[in-house]
Amino acid sequence: MKGLKIIGFIFFKVAIIALYVFIVMHLWNWLMPDIFGITTLTFWQTLGVLLLCKLLFLGSGWGGYRGKFKGRRGRPSRKPWENGIKQRLRERCKNHKTNNDEQ
Repeated sequence: MKGLKIIGFIFFKVAIIALYVFIVMHLWNWLMPDIFGITTLTFWQTLGVLLLCKLLFLGSGWGGYRGKFKGRRGRPSRKPWENGIKQRLRERCKNHKTNNDEQ
């Protein structure tokens, strides 16, 4: 039963990725040739472009912040930033209020 769930999960992920590539391919082939005069893409070329964009803009997924400053869901914690921003806003509001009271 567990093996069937794993196979179903893998099939679902592959289907979602294929649907995403299919949508990007059709959008590219619909817009880019008319706007920029660029050639159309096949399914595999679109998959390659998406993988290249992921590697260039999002990184490989290895290393990075995974071990450092873990917050919720493995993301860097924002608590120190939030506290500092909140404190500065409070001070500015107090200063603004006292400046308005003096006038």
